[in-house]
Amino acid sequence: MANFLLAKARDFCKTGNASELRLLLDACTPEQIDTIILAKTEGDISVKRPSSSNEYDIREPNLLVTSLAGWYSEIVDCLASYGVGLETHVDVRDLTCDPSNPSYSCKPLIIASMLGKVDMVKSLVSNGTDIDGTNSLGDSSLLEACFEGNYAVTEFLVQKRASLNKQNDRGITGEYK
Repeated sequence: MANFLLAKARDFCKTGNASELRLLLDACTPEQIDTIILAKTEGDISVKRPSSSNEYDIREPNLLVTSLAGWYSEIVDCLASYGVGLETHVDVRDLTCDPSNPSYSCKPLIIASMLGKVDMVKSLVSNGTDIDGTNSLGDSSLLEACFEGNYAVTEFLVQKRASLNKQNDRGITGEYK
């Protein structure tokens, strides 16, 4: 039964059918919801930053992270509303400079900020994700939005009181000096 539910949830996510996804998840137990949202997808997904040629592989993403790489903000909103997986880390590897680069760990909000998906960022924040959470390099969602030059995401995060003074591992903050 769990494999059937997971397969149906993945199909709804791929097709952008948020209403059917919500009906499916609402009929599940909390344990089944956790299993469905946190289940790792088969294979990696590749994403590119919108304003650069940087390409990343996201290793074994769960359903929430896989949905961030798509274009259906309603799917992310639906999944995030259950509060599952908002703080889960996934491995991301930067393929731009050196494909043998080690991977680093990212949360869903940081990935959405990196990709400039403001509606998805808003959904994750409104559903309780840690706005100042960092990846394993110390970069916050605000820093990722700033690095990307994404004004809409940066503005939203600042309005929601993301820390401007939080330093990453290289001493960079979101504060303009």
